[in-house]
Amino acid sequence: MRKLICLGDSITGSTNLALYPKWSDILQTIFESAAKDKEITVLNRGIAGNTTRQVLDRLQDDVIKENPDLVTLLIGGNDRGEDSGIDPEETRKNIEEIIGRIEKTGAKILLLNYHLIIHPEYDNQVWKHLVKSNGIIRNIAHEKGLPLLEMDKPMQDALEYRTHEELVFLTDGVHLHPGGEMVYAREVYNKLSELGWL
Repeated sequence: MRKLICLGDSITGSTNLALYPKWSDILQTIFESAAKDKEITVLNRGIAGNTTRQVLDRLQDDVIKENPDLVTLLIGGNDRGEDSGIDPEETRKNIEEIIGRIEKTGAKILLLNYHLIIHPEYDNQVWKHLVKSNGIIRNIAHEKGLPLLEMDKPMQDALEYRTHEELVFLTDGVHLHPGGEMVYAREVYNKLSELGWL
């Protein structure tokens, strides 16, 4: 049985099926419905509010010990919060360290970056700081030759057939509602398939 670990902050989120499925839960369902992908178990290792420092602190227990085959990584957005005490250079070094440790397990890594869906009525409340780490993530992907799934475009495209509120919390523009969880699951699955990792 192969393992896919989804590692990150609240956008990856910790699963709570009493509320609604996270994209990792939906991804597991997609795998189970596709005959060739039945042997993949998805583990959610997203914790709300996490910075790159916090992911480094828990990486051994939450990821390395699991000996994953595949890892999705979406982290760095909370580093840009006013109280994080983390500058962009540390964010870059921390993400590179996370990647390096994961690569030593032999796992393949898919990097993701952040979306921002702005509703006009809440423009002054949305969490614009999260996307400030996208450039760092993009540069690391390029320098290390890692695949990158840029999530802003598919989330923006989804506005053609879903409302803002179906995709995200209106007030912050980033935390996923069920429609957004479905977009993430679909895009991650399609990217993994495109890479030939399934």
